[in-house]
Amino acid sequence: MTQHTTVAVADDAESGGGPHRGPAVEAGRPPVGRGWTARYALASTGMWLGVLTPMGVQLARQAEKFAPDSKTELLGLTTGLGALVTMLAVPLLGAASDRTRSRFGRRRPWIAGGAAVAALGLVLLSLAPGPGWMVAGWVVAQTGLSSVQAGLVATVPDRVPREQLGSVAGWAGLSPMLG
Repeated sequence: MTQHTTVAVADDAESGGGPHRGPAVEAGRPPVGRGWTARYALASTGMWLGVLTPMGVQLARQAEKFAPDSKTELLGLTTGLGALVTMLAVPLLGAASDRTRSRFGRRRPWIAGGAAVAALGLVLLSLAPGPGWMVAGWVVAQTGLSSVQAGLVATVPDRVPREQLGSVAGWAGLSPMLG
């Protein structure tokens, strides 16, 4: 039996946290169950569906429809701006979620809010009447999906004991392939 000498910080993703702002540590952290792991993998799969499905099909079709003579440029602009937004938003939104204190925990508001913003962006994208709306819809969707990603990724060290990290990561690692 291994004894942990670290001190637990009263700030858990499920509890709503407290005044502490330090990282969650392992001492006394209960193991996560199969249900938690399944829900986490399902949420991750949903996030990847929101990213990969439009990138694999919809954006290219819309680019061809809106700009048949410059579809490659429009697709490149759209995906490039989406990648830039993600590159900037994930660390910023992750840091914001680290500082969040609510009755719903640190991560849930960012995951739920991000999912709502992503859904709005995907609706805008699907209804886009032209290239400007297509780009705007994808940027909005990527912003929301970045919030979901930041919250989900940070949930693992908040909740999962060291002994289960590989198992949870393995199940979550399937999600991009399923999405």
